[in-house]
Amino acid sequence: MPITARQYTDDDTLDVLAFVRTIYRLHGPPVYATAGELDWWRCIDPTLEGMGRARLWLDGAQIVGLAYPAYGRVDILLHPQYEMLYDPMLAWAEGDRLRQAGSQAPMGAWSFTGDHARLAALAQRGYRRGEAFFYSRKRAVADTLPATPLPDGYHVRNVASEADLPARVAVHNDAFIPSNLTVSRYRRAVKAVSYRADLDLIAVAPDGRFAAFCLIWYDAENQIGAFEPVGTHSAHRRRGLARAVMVEGLRRLRALGAHTAFVNTYYEDEPAIQLYESLGFREMDRFYAWVKGSEARSNE
Repeated sequence: MPITARQYTDDDTLDVLAFVRTIYRLHGPPVYATAGELDWWRCIDPTLEGMGRARLWLDGAQIVGLAYPAYGRVDILLHPQYEMLYDPMLAWAEGDRLRQAGSQAPMGAWSFTGDHARLAALAQRGYRRGEAFFYSRKRAVADTLPATPLPDGYHVRNVASEADLPARVAVHNDAFIPSNLTVSRYRRAVKAVSYRADLDLIAVAPDGRFAAFCLIWYDAENQIGAFEPVGTHSAHRRRGLARAVMVEGLRRLRALGAHTAFVNTYYEDEPAIQLYESLGFREMDRFYAWVKGSEARSNE
Protein backbone atom coordinates (compact mmCIF):
# COMPACT_ATOMS: atom_id res chain seq x y z
CA MET A 1 0.00 0.00 0.00
CA PRO A 2 1.22 3.57 -0.61
CA ILE A 3 2.73 5.55 2.26
CA THR A 4 0.48 8.40 3.41
CA ALA A 5 0.96 11.20 5.94
CA ARG A 6 -1.46 13.23 8.02
CA GLN A 7 -1.60 15.35 11.18
CA TYR A 8 -1.60 13.67 14.58
CA THR A 9 -4.72 13.98 16.73
CA ASP A 10 -5.36 13.01 20.35
CA ASP A 11 -7.37 10.05 19.08
CA ASP A 12 -4.09 8.60 17.77
CA THR A 13 -2.39 8.51 21.20
CA LEU A 14 -2.87 4.83 22.04
CA ASP A 15 -1.79 3.72 18.57
CA VAL A 16 1.26 6.00 18.70
CA LEU A 17 2.31 4.61 22.09
CA ALA A 18 1.93 1.07 20.75
CA PHE A 19 4.09 2.10 17.77
CA VAL A 20 6.81 3.43 20.12
CA ARG A 21 6.81 0.15 22.07
CA THR A 22 7.19 -1.70 18.76
CA ILE A 23 10.25 0.39 17.86
CA TYR A 24 11.87 -0.61 21.14
CA ARG A 25 11.05 -4.29 20.65
CA LEU A 26 12.48 -4.30 17.12
CA HIS A 27 15.40 -1.91 17.43
CA GLY A 28 16.21 -0.89 20.98
CA PRO A 29 18.01 0.09 23.01
CA PRO A 30 18.87 2.87 22.62
CA VAL A 31 15.73 4.56 21.38
CA TYR A 32 14.89 8.23 21.04
CA ALA A 33 11.89 7.88 23.35
CA THR A 34 10.11 5.18 25.26
CA ALA A 35 6.33 5.17 25.20
CA GLY A 36 6.15 6.71 28.67
CA GLU A 37 8.59 9.50 27.88
CA LEU A 38 6.58 10.43 24.80
CA ASP A 39 3.41 10.43 26.90
CA TRP A 40 5.09 12.77 29.42
CA TRP A 41 6.34 15.21 26.78
CA ARG A 42 2.91 15.22 25.13
CA CYS A 43 1.13 16.03 28.38
CA ILE A 44 3.38 18.81 29.66
CA ASP A 45 3.70 20.64 26.32
CA PRO A 46 2.67 24.19 27.32
CA THR A 47 1.70 25.42 23.88
CA LEU A 48 0.91 22.29 21.86
CA GLU A 49 3.92 23.41 19.82
CA GLY A 50 5.08 19.83 19.54
CA MET A 51 2.36 17.21 19.41
CA GLY A 52 -0.14 19.85 18.37
CA ARG A 53 1.65 20.04 15.02
CA ALA A 54 2.97 16.48 14.89
CA ARG A 55 2.60 14.43 11.72
CA LEU A 56 2.17 10.71 11.23
CA TRP A 57 3.38 8.54 8.35
CA LEU A 58 1.36 5.40 7.68
CA ASP A 59 1.66 2.28 5.61
CA GLY A 60 -1.99 1.52 5.12
CA ALA A 61 -3.44 1.79 8.63
CA GLN A 62 -0.11 1.05 10.35
CA ILE A 63 1.81 3.97 11.88
CA VAL A 64 5.44 3.77 10.74
CA GLY A 65 6.73 7.26 11.54
CA LEU A 66 6.11 10.24 13.80
CA ALA A 67 7.68 13.71 13.52
CA TYR A 68 6.92 16.36 16.11
CA PRO A 69 8.47 19.82 16.14
CA ALA A 70 9.36 21.66 19.34
CA TYR A 71 11.63 24.58 20.20
CA GLY A 72 13.19 24.82 16.76
CA ARG A 73 13.99 21.11 16.45
CA VAL A 74 12.18 18.05 15.25
CA ASP A 75 12.00 14.70 17.03
CA ILE A 76 11.57 11.76 14.69
CA LEU A 77 10.46 8.26 15.67
CA LEU A 78 10.64 5.79 12.79
CA HIS A 79 9.99 2.10 12.30
CA PRO A 80 13.37 0.48 11.49
CA GLN A 81 12.07 -0.97 8.23
CA TYR A 82 11.11 2.49 6.88
CA GLU A 83 14.39 4.40 6.90
CA MET A 84 13.60 5.67 3.39
CA LEU A 85 11.13 8.05 5.05
CA TYR A 86 13.82 10.14 6.77
CA ASP A 87 14.09 12.48 3.79
CA PRO A 88 10.37 13.29 3.41
CA MET A 89 9.98 13.58 7.20
CA LEU A 90 12.86 16.07 7.44
CA ALA A 91 11.53 17.95 4.41
CA TRP A 92 8.14 18.28 6.10
CA ALA A 93 9.75 19.46 9.36
CA GLU A 94 11.80 22.07 7.52
CA GLY A 95 8.68 23.36 5.80
CA ASP A 96 6.84 23.50 9.12
CA ARG A 97 9.74 25.46 10.64
CA LEU A 98 9.69 27.88 7.71
CA ARG A 99 5.97 28.49 8.13
CA GLN A 100 6.31 29.06 11.88
CA ALA A 101 9.53 31.07 12.13
CA GLY A 102 10.55 32.37 8.72
CA SER A 103 13.40 31.68 6.35
CA GLN A 104 16.25 32.81 8.65
CA ALA A 105 15.45 30.45 11.52
CA PRO A 106 17.80 27.47 11.91
CA MET A 107 16.34 23.96 11.99
CA GLY A 108 17.52 21.25 14.36
CA ALA A 109 17.20 17.48 14.71
CA TRP A 110 18.61 14.76 16.97
CA SER A 111 20.65 11.68 16.11
CA PHE A 112 22.50 8.96 17.97
CA THR A 113 26.10 8.53 16.88
CA GLY A 114 25.28 4.94 15.92
CA ASP A 115 22.19 5.74 13.83
CA HIS A 116 23.91 5.63 10.45
CA ALA A 117 20.75 5.90 8.36
CA ARG A 118 19.63 9.06 10.14
CA LEU A 119 23.13 10.54 10.03
CA ALA A 120 23.26 10.01 6.27
CA ALA A 121 19.86 11.64 5.79
CA LEU A 122 20.84 14.65 7.90
CA ALA A 123 24.13 15.13 6.08
CA GLN A 124 22.43 14.85 2.71
CA ARG A 125 20.00 17.62 3.65
CA GLY A 126 22.77 19.95 4.82
CA TYR A 127 22.71 19.50 8.60
CA ARG A 128 25.90 19.74 10.65
CA ARG A 129 26.52 18.30 14.07
CA GLY A 130 26.49 20.83 16.90
CA GLU A 131 28.08 20.76 20.32
CA ALA A 132 25.04 19.91 22.45
CA PHE A 133 24.27 16.28 23.22
CA PHE A 134 22.66 13.96 25.71
CA TYR A 135 24.13 10.80 27.18
CA SER A 136 21.85 7.78 26.91
CA ARG A 137 22.46 5.41 29.83
CA LYS A 138 21.12 2.10 31.11
CA ARG A 139 21.56 -0.34 33.96
CA ALA A 140 20.23 -3.79 34.77
CA VAL A 141 17.48 -3.51 37.35
CA ALA A 142 18.65 -6.75 39.01
CA ASP A 143 22.12 -5.35 39.75
CA THR A 144 22.98 -4.69 43.39
CA LEU A 145 21.58 -1.44 44.74
CA PRO A 146 23.79 0.82 46.85
CA ALA A 147 22.96 1.76 50.41
CA THR A 148 21.04 5.04 50.57
CA PRO A 149 20.72 6.35 54.12
CA LEU A 150 18.42 9.36 54.38
CA PRO A 151 19.15 12.40 56.55
CA ASP A 152 17.23 12.47 59.83
CA GLY A 153 13.58 13.33 59.38
CA TYR A 154 13.39 12.70 55.63
CA HIS A 155 11.40 9.88 54.07
CA VAL A 156 10.50 8.65 50.58
CA ARG A 157 6.98 7.96 49.34
CA ASN A 158 5.01 8.20 46.13
CA VAL A 159 2.50 10.81 45.06
CA ALA A 160 -0.71 9.80 46.77
CA SER A 161 -3.50 12.10 45.65
CA GLU A 162 -4.60 15.24 43.88
CA ALA A 163 -3.64 17.17 47.02
CA ASP A 164 0.04 16.40 46.34
CA LEU A 165 0.08 17.97 42.88
CA PRO A 166 0.78 21.64 43.76
CA ALA A 167 3.79 20.68 45.90
CA ARG A 168 4.92 18.16 43.27
CA VAL A 169 4.89 20.86 40.60
CA ALA A 170 6.60 23.36 42.91
CA VAL A 171 9.58 21.08 43.59
CA HIS A 172 9.92 20.37 39.88
CA ASN A 173 9.92 24.06 38.99
CA ASP A 174 12.56 24.84 41.60
CA ALA A 175 14.78 21.99 40.39
CA PHE A 176 14.56 23.04 36.73
CA ILE A 177 14.93 26.78 36.31
CA PRO A 178 13.43 28.03 34.08
CA SER A 179 10.42 25.71 34.08
CA ASN A 180 6.86 26.41 33.02
CA LEU A 181 5.21 23.27 34.41
CA THR A 182 1.78 23.94 35.89
CA VAL A 183 -0.62 21.92 37.99
CA SER A 184 -3.02 21.61 35.07
CA ARG A 185 -0.30 20.19 32.82
CA TYR A 186 0.86 17.81 35.54
CA ARG A 187 -2.71 16.72 36.08
CA ARG A 188 -2.81 15.87 32.36
CA ALA A 189 0.27 13.66 32.86
CA VAL A 190 -1.29 11.98 35.90
CA LYS A 191 -4.24 11.01 33.71
CA ALA A 192 -2.00 9.69 30.91
CA VAL A 193 -2.19 5.99 30.11
CA SER A 194 1.52 5.48 30.87
CA TYR A 195 1.51 7.17 34.29
CA ARG A 196 1.76 5.19 37.52
CA ALA A 197 1.45 6.98 40.86
CA ASP A 198 3.53 4.26 42.55
CA LEU A 199 6.45 5.30 40.30
CA ASP A 200 6.08 9.04 40.95
CA LEU A 201 8.42 9.23 43.94
CA ILE A 202 9.20 12.10 46.29
CA ALA A 203 11.58 12.66 49.18
CA VAL A 204 9.75 14.55 51.92
CA ALA A 205 11.58 16.91 54.28
CA PRO A 206 10.99 17.00 58.05
CA ASP A 207 8.68 20.01 57.61
CA GLY A 208 6.55 18.10 55.08
CA ARG A 209 7.81 19.93 52.01
CA PHE A 210 8.81 17.98 48.91
CA ALA A 211 12.61 17.96 48.61
CA ALA A 212 13.44 15.65 45.67
CA PHE A 213 11.64 13.54 43.10
CA CYS A 214 11.86 11.08 40.27
CA LEU A 215 9.20 9.99 37.83
CA ILE A 216 9.55 6.59 36.20
CA TRP A 217 7.74 5.45 33.07
CA TYR A 218 7.25 1.69 32.99
CA ASP A 219 6.71 -0.28 29.79
CA ALA A 220 5.37 -3.65 30.91
CA GLU A 221 5.41 -5.07 27.37
CA ASN A 222 9.17 -4.56 27.04
CA GLN A 223 9.92 -4.77 30.80
CA ILE A 224 11.80 -1.46 30.89
CA GLY A 225 11.63 1.70 32.97
CA ALA A 226 12.75 5.23 32.05
CA PHE A 227 13.59 7.88 34.65
CA GLU A 228 12.21 11.21 33.37
CA PRO A 229 12.61 13.60 35.14
CA VAL A 230 14.81 13.47 38.28
CA GLY A 231 15.52 16.53 40.42
CA THR A 232 16.16 18.06 43.85
CA HIS A 233 14.93 21.31 45.38
CA SER A 234 17.73 23.88 45.63
CA ALA A 235 17.39 24.05 49.43
CA HIS A 236 17.92 20.30 49.86
CA ARG A 237 20.81 19.43 47.56
CA ARG A 238 23.94 17.41 48.43
CA ARG A 239 22.05 15.23 50.90
CA GLY A 240 21.65 12.12 48.74
CA LEU A 241 17.95 12.66 48.19
CA ALA A 242 17.85 12.17 44.41
CA ARG A 243 19.92 9.04 44.91
CA ALA A 244 17.44 7.78 47.51
CA VAL A 245 14.35 8.27 45.32
CA MET A 246 16.08 6.62 42.35
CA VAL A 247 17.13 3.60 44.39
CA GLU A 248 13.57 3.23 45.66
CA GLY A 249 12.41 3.52 42.07
CA LEU A 250 14.77 0.74 40.99
CA ARG A 251 13.42 -1.46 43.79
CA ARG A 252 9.89 -0.87 42.59
CA LEU A 253 10.83 -1.58 38.98
CA ARG A 254 12.40 -4.85 40.12
CA ALA A 255 9.17 -5.81 41.89
CA LEU A 256 7.21 -5.09 38.70
CA GLY A 257 9.44 -7.42 36.67
CA ALA A 258 11.50 -4.82 34.78
CA HIS A 259 14.93 -5.93 33.59
CA THR A 260 16.43 -2.61 32.35
CA ALA A 261 16.26 1.03 33.43
CA PHE A 262 17.24 4.08 31.37
CA VAL A 263 18.10 7.69 32.02
CA ASN A 264 19.33 10.54 29.80
CA THR A 265 21.76 13.26 30.88
CA TYR A 266 22.61 16.59 29.28
CA TYR A 267 26.33 16.80 28.62
CA GLU A 268 26.83 19.88 30.82
CA ASP A 269 24.96 18.50 33.85
CA GLU A 270 27.92 17.22 35.84
CA PRO A 271 26.04 16.53 39.12
CA ALA A 272 23.53 14.35 37.29
CA ILE A 273 26.30 12.57 35.38
CA GLN A 274 28.06 11.72 38.64
CA LEU A 275 24.83 10.56 40.28
CA TYR A 276 23.81 8.25 37.44
CA GLU A 277 27.29 6.77 37.11
CA SER A 278 27.41 6.11 40.86
CA LEU A 279 24.13 4.21 40.52
CA GLY A 280 25.53 1.96 37.80
CA PHE A 281 23.98 3.60 34.74
CA ARG A 282 26.43 3.07 31.88
CA GLU A 283 26.61 4.99 28.63
CA MET A 284 25.06 3.33 25.58
CA ASP A 285 25.36 6.16 23.07
CA ARG A 286 25.10 9.93 22.72
CA PHE A 287 22.52 11.79 20.71
CA TYR A 288 23.61 15.11 19.29
CA ALA A 289 21.75 18.16 18.08
CA TRP A 290 22.25 18.58 14.34
CA VAL A 291 21.52 22.01 12.89
CA LYS A 292 20.72 23.38 9.45
CA GLY A 293 20.78 27.12 8.91
CA SER A 294 22.44 30.22 10.29
CA GLU A 295 23.39 28.75 13.69
CA ALA A 296 24.92 25.55 12.35
CA ARG A 297 28.33 24.87 13.83
CA SER A 298 30.44 21.83 13.16
CA ASN A 299 31.69 19.68 16.04
CA GLU A 300 33.26 16.93 13.98
